Amino acid sequence: MSLVGVLSNPMSTRNATGLGLVRDVVEDFNGVFHFEIGDIRDVSLALRRFAEYGTEVIAINGGDGTIHAVFSVLINEKPFERVPLIAILPAGKTNMISEDLGAKQPRPHLYLRRLLEWAKDGSLNRHVVKRHVLKVDGIDRQQPIYGMFLGTAGIIEGIAYTRRRIHPLGLPNALSHVLSMAVLFCRAIIGGFFRKGQDERSLVQVTIDRKGTVMGRYLVVIATTLNRLLLGFRAGGGDGAGAVRYFSVEDTPGIVMRAIWLALTGKHGKRAVAGVTNRNASLVRLRLTTPITVDGEFYTPLPGREVIISADDNFTFVNFGNPEGAP
Repeated sequence: MSLVGVLSNPMSTRNATGLGLVRDVVEDFNGVFHFEIGDIRDVSLALRRFAEYGTEVIAINGGDGTIHAVFSVLINEKPFERVPLIAILPAGKTNMISEDLGAKQPRPHLYLRRLLEWAKDGSLNRHVVKRHVLKVDGIDRQQPIYGMFLGTAGIIEGIAYTRRRIHPLGLPNALSHVLSMAVLFCRAIIGGFFRKGQDERSLVQVTIDRKGTVMGRYLVVIATTLNRLLLGFRAGGGDGAGAVRYFSVEDTPGIVMRAIWLALTGKHGKRAVAGVTNRNASLVRLRLTTPITVDGEFYTPLPGREVIISADDNFTFVNFGNPEGAP
């Protein structure tokens, strides 16, 4: 059996009540090393320990923020000569990354058991897929950070509203996502009719693959390497080449309503619409003063610096969905 290192964040949403179930699964198998971090800063120590023991599979039992921290340590600190296979368990609140890799139910212990059974019977290599990882430079003074989803503009307000008003309701994830997006788009449409001029602080300057720069006020700016986002939405896939999937919607009522119509009619990504950009890219540069989110963690860009987004690195992941390809 391949040696599996399980990195658990007890503070992640699902682990607050379900970590005992994960511990029970670990006890049922040999060849498993379980490290429970006390703080996100312990991720580096955990990965160094995994490397010392010769871990062949890393199972991340935490939310998207924990996953993003693991990616950053793996690439920046290089604790392994060769990065092991990575399994993402759905232990957070949103779980965009784990859902994109086939773990669609918020039951991390069940997916851990499946992973360990595959490792035990030697079938693990039939359930893998390669995915690129975003590199984000310009928001940390020392090192780039790594993740799979970056968002800014109205998304920041949307996430804050969701955490403050919707998550406390205890609704199912899918319903929470629908309500969050409905609030975001309705506020953009209604507020847009009464807005006078543009607040320079909200402007975003975007350069894609060094092919011209556009500046505007955006409701949504997304750069990701995920195949599917919330509710099955796909970013990218339009014009251009590269591993970064870029999507943006300008913040004017008419454009927002057209973007909603395209999504509801299934024509998103199939028809060009002024103010809506959906394409693949190798390099995206953003100049802005508003915060950005990388896998759920908020950052403020360094003053006077561009945020530079690329996706040259890739990892091999366990795919809990279709064993023949991406879910």
